Amino acid sequence: MMFNMIKRFVAAYNWSHHFRRSLVFAITFHFKKKSVFVCNKRKIIIRNNYSDEKVFYNVFVNKYHLPPIKLVEGATIVDLGSNIGLTLLDFHLHFPMAKIYGVEMDLENYEIGKTNTYGIENIDLRNLAIYTSDAILNYSGKDARSFKISDEQRGGLKAKGITMNGLIDLLKIDKIDYLKIDIEGTERAIIMDESAQGWLGKVDVINVELHDHLGSFSFKEEIIRKLNNVGFRVWEHPSHFNALVAIKI
Repeated sequence: MMFNMIKRFVAAYNWSHHFRRSLVFAITFHFKKKSVFVCNKRKIIIRNNYSDEKVFYNVFVNKYHLPPIKLVEGATIVDLGSNIGLTLLDFHLHFPMAKIYGVEMDLENYEIGKTNTYGIENIDLRNLAIYTSDAILNYSGKDARSFKISDEQRGGLKAKGITMNGLIDLLKIDKIDYLKIDIEGTERAIIMDESAQGWLGKVDVINVELHDHLGSFSFKEEIIRKLNNVGFRVWEHPSHFNALVAIKI
């Protein structure tokens, strides 16, 4: 419990640079169903669960989601798997002139994400599931951080699917300067799909978290070969054991 409290404090302080407020948040978090952390007149909601706590720490301490290079001013950022919107907030903090699009499959995560990013005009969060077809999809997971598309029918969790090419058309964008992908295993399906040649041609930099450990085989090398073949230089993320970074050559 003490270790988790320290991690909460570090994450809160990294974002707010406010010692007292971060300390109060870290101590009281465990006793509330939802906590509201205030920084620079912005309130963010974090649920008292393992998922939100881990996302909070990863975003504001580990910062796995950030691009490996400096982006141009006014860059277009697309975040696949935005969860409760903390990555979107941090992107806005680092790149205030960027247009930031987020996609989140789970409705509850999405609604909290909309609240957490409310009033920021250059953040556009959509309740959609990136997939290889436009269809109503079933999804499941042990917590709000690990939801993934599945054949499970009993949970009653459904989301509207959309392809990457469909998303690009919907958002009316011609180019993606930075694409962050954290979609619990579906990354293989969308990157290896026949249609990927089209949308990958519009992307300059990719940061993709791999979830190949969830299945019966590893697809890391398969992803690397595909990205190499369409003009990316690919390497393993320097601080994330199971992520890849790719830059258009």
